[in-house]
Amino acid sequence: MSESSAYDVIVVGSGPAGLMAALRSAALGKKVALVESEAQIGGTGRGSAYGIWIPQNRLLRDRGIEEDKSACLRWMCKHAYPNQYTVDAPFYGIPELDYRQFSAYFENAGQMLDFLEDESGVEIVFMRNHGDDQDTYDANRALMKARGLPDDPDLARALPDYHPEDEDNEVPVGRYVNFRTDMMAITLYFIAMFRQMDAKLLVSALYEMLRPSVLLQVARGFFSKNDEGAFYYCGAGIRMTRAFKALLLKYRVDVLTSITVDDVLFNASGAVSGVKVRPAGKNVSGNTRELHAPNVVLTVGGFAHNQALLNKYASEFPVQRCASRPTCDGALLETLEDRVKLGHMADVWQTESLLALTRNAVVASDFIGSTNVWHLNGDSAIVVDQRGQRCYNEMAQYSMRSKWYRSPDKEIAVYVFDERTIRRFGGLLGTWSAHLPYLAGVDAVRPSFVVAGDSLDDLTDNLREHLVPFESLVNCSLSADFADNLAASVTRFNGFARDGVDEDFGRGGSLANLGWRAKRAPDNHFPNKTMYPISEDGPYYAMVLCLSCFNTKGGFQTDEHARVLSQHEQPIEGLYAAGNCAASPSNTGYVLSTIGPAMTFAWMAANHIAEH
Repeated sequence: MSESSAYDVIVVGSGPAGLMAALRSAALGKKVALVESEAQIGGTGRGSAYGIWIPQNRLLRDRGIEEDKSACLRWMCKHAYPNQYTVDAPFYGIPELDYRQFSAYFENAGQMLDFLEDESGVEIVFMRNHGDDQDTYDANRALMKARGLPDDPDLARALPDYHPEDEDNEVPVGRYVNFRTDMMAITLYFIAMFRQMDAKLLVSALYEMLRPSVLLQVARGFFSKNDEGAFYYCGAGIRMTRAFKALLLKYRVDVLTSITVDDVLFNASGAVSGVKVRPAGKNVSGNTRELHAPNVVLTVGGFAHNQALLNKYASEFPVQRCASRPTCDGALLETLEDRVKLGHMADVWQTESLLALTRNAVVASDFIGSTNVWHLNGDSAIVVDQRGQRCYNEMAQYSMRSKWYRSPDKEIAVYVFDERTIRRFGGLLGTWSAHLPYLAGVDAVRPSFVVAGDSLDDLTDNLREHLVPFESLVNCSLSADFADNLAASVTRFNGFARDGVDEDFGRGGSLANLGWRAKRAPDNHFPNKTMYPISEDGPYYAMVLCLSCFNTKGGFQTDEHARVLSQHEQPIEGLYAAGNCAASPSNTGYVLSTIGPAMTFAWMAANHIAEH
């Protein structure tokens, strides 16, 4: 080893968890080093909307809303462990450790957010619907009234929770918040997205941005008193990374970029003593050195870019693409695997992607908005399986839709829609990540991942041709009767659309189906805003979907103080973890989501270090 440095705390990784761990530790008077293997800080969070689920947040407290901890914990446990939850069992039937983490999150998340808002000066705001959607606002108000919440117009425009109708969800709107963005961050966000597009897609996207309906959304985002519109949270991750950077400078944190941590060092008694580092990209013994500290906080992300670990722990998921940074490779997890306890390794933070884009190096970058299909907004549209049969609720959140793929024989699904859906919901901003940015009927600017056909039979033939290049990679063959089943699926769906009730999957029947969608199309006069009869004449279009993730969910098992546990389930002195490298108590659900617990448990790690 060529040199040695001493700190109180070394934070490894600079995503939202690492930034918070470094900031909080430094603010509490510790000498801190933040080590990042990339050339710039921010991690996957740079491209994120920085949406966070925070109970007891300031916006709720300002409205006099006091949450009941017991009800909130029941809601968390129920939807993290739907098959184990028992209301009268100890810890509601879930593992005690996960229960303690849920309890700690409830107590600390709001305090963490207060600290960050005060330090950064960036205001938190309610996350919003994607447009001025009165259907959702009316449903919000009705549920708020039923829960005894104040009739606050700003709260009524907030995004609802997952599972908002659950009787234990006493605050079904207002827990999702994010940070107000600005023009510079918005501009940088779109530059990053546009740089990932090929020429055809870029021309199409720029054309779509000039459409009056899109310009109206832009105007709403900038000028509406309710802060709505498609630009509402674009670039929030960029702005927050910029704010963190200034705060790290203020508190004199040593930010060491382009440095890889190869190992965590321990003393003779098994306590942490530092880390072994080297310049990123170099693996020569002469380049290594040691940084010494009695406390190390690991925030290195998941192992989604490590196929060996995926095969070992999460083989159930036929994941085709991951939206996290390439540095989320699980290298330190492999290094420490024999020393620490691991948890929730078989799960991922799942979503969908377009199969074609998972193989496109230009478009399918690691910027989080580029490949994932967060929403399927089209009302005259359905998703079918490889037999042509409708397979799930298209209006469900991405984490719910993607659960359908948890089977080896369900590797793709097909999103089928008509020309009207493109005209009403298409465009870079209309569907956001459903990738329909082109003028319907102009094949010159139709992206290659959008398959067209004049009839359902023609569409089926073209889909088969489209899938040929992927046959050696995934099971994507269509059944011989795909076209006939697809026609029957369209006919059945159209009947539901006219009646307003989806008898198969309950589409549009929950507030959660409404709140994350685009608003009702102006020509949709049917009872259910999420359904409109698919054209009987064509042309038709399709995109092939597959399972992807934005990171893994398992990793270092930690306690309620974010301390990493040994294989004997005892805290390892001085070793902490937060973010996607730590096991998430959310289990198979989407409880807490990702960035909120990443920052909250990082905050708790820093507090524990300062107190002990």
